[in-house]
Amino acid sequence: MNKVMFKANPGCGKTYQVIQEAIRLSRAGEKGIVISFNRNVREKIMATSPNLQHSTFTFHAIAYQDCIRPGFIRDIDLNEKDDKVYSLLKKHHGAAAVEKIKKHPYMIKEYIGDIDGELTEFGKEILRRLPQIWLLNADRSRFTGLQFIIVDEVQDLDNDLLNMLFILAELSQGTLSNLILAGDEKQDIYAEMGNRKTDSTFRS
Repeated sequence: MNKVMFKANPGCGKTYQVIQEAIRLSRAGEKGIVISFNRNVREKIMATSPNLQHSTFTFHAIAYQDCIRPGFIRDIDLNEKDDKVYSLLKKHHGAAAVEKIKKHPYMIKEYIGDIDGELTEFGKEILRRLPQIWLLNADRSRFTGLQFIIVDEVQDLDNDLLNMLFILAELSQGTLSNLILAGDEKQDIYAEMGNRKTDSTFRS
C-alpha cells in the first residue's frame, strides 16, 4: 500500500495537493473516499470529479449517515459514563420529545438540525458523540473494497476519529492501495468541536 503524508504550513499548497490526488485517482477509475473538514475542499472535489459526488465526507457526516436512520435511535447507548440520547433529548426538548421519538424514531432529525448548516444545541451534543456511536454500532459495509482513502487536516483527528480511520482502512485490506493524509501539526483549526489532537507518534 502506498502511504503518503503531506505535512506543510498554511499556504504551502497541501490542500491543493489533496484535491489533485483525489481527482487523479478517481479519473483512474479507483474506488475511494475523501474526508475533509473543509466544505470548500469537498465542494471543489465533487464539482471537478463526478465519481466522488457521493464519496466525499466529513467523519461526522459518515457517522450521521450510518447512524441516524429509522429505528437506529432505539439501539443507541454510548457507555456507562455518557448520557443516553434520550436523556440529552429530554434535557433540551422535554419529555414530550422523548415520547415522540420513541414512537417515530426517524423524526430525531428534526431535533438535530442541519448537519451542514445550523445545528440545535441537542444536535451539537449528538454530533460530538456520533463517532462514538459509529464505532459501537454502525453498519460499515458500504466502505468495503476501497482503493484509496484521502484525509485532509489530519492533525485535528481525535481518538474516535482516528479509530474510524483505522477501521475504514481495515475494511479494505487487500484492495486499499493509497492512504493519503495531509495536515499541519502547528494548526488546531477545529478545536471548538472538542477535538483532541492525535498523539505525536501518529503525526510523525
